[in-house]
Amino acid sequence: SLAGNNMIEHIIKVDKVYDPSLVLKSLNNAIARQFKIEDDRITLKSGMDIGFCMIDLDTLELRFSGTHNSLYLLRSGSLIELKAQRIALGNSPDQEFEVQHYALERNDIVYLFTDGYADQKGGVQRKKYFYPPFKELITRLGGFPMEEQKAGLEVELNAWMKMDQAGKELQIDDVTILGLKIS
Repeated sequence: SLAGNNMIEHIIKVDKVYDPSLVLKSLNNAIARQFKIEDDRITLKSGMDIGFCMIDLDTLELRFSGTHNSLYLLRSGSLIELKAQRIALGNSPDQEFEVQHYALERNDIVYLFTDGYADQKGGVQRKKYFYPPFKELITRLGGFPMEEQKAGLEVELNAWMKMDQAGKELQIDDVTILGLKIS
């Protein structure tokens, strides 16, 4: 992730690439170069999932590309999912990535996130939280101010982890959720 972050910074700041699909293509090529494996029988499982978007603040056009991490858009209480592609970064140099365009409206909320929340184990059966309940939670919290949404997400995650049979709070992955309200 750290190497990927440095690569993204270079792609944007030095190479001046801004289109989400082209940023992912450049990142994919950089990962393939950096972590090239000589033995063709071995494939690189980079483990880097990313959702990348660009918003034109004048036209409110959203452009999104992603690998394994989708984007959620909450509009008037309805959740819209812009699905990411199921592509492992670094395995196929010059891979093309799709870009999805979406016209935003005032009061829309855009969510980008890691898989940590949905993958967190907890509850009485130590199962993953999963995406359907995560989507429901985002939808339920979406009508509240952003600070209250953050608090609600934290309360739910902590309650889920505390239901561990061993009574421990074991966070298994990073949990990052970015919410942007269009005003």
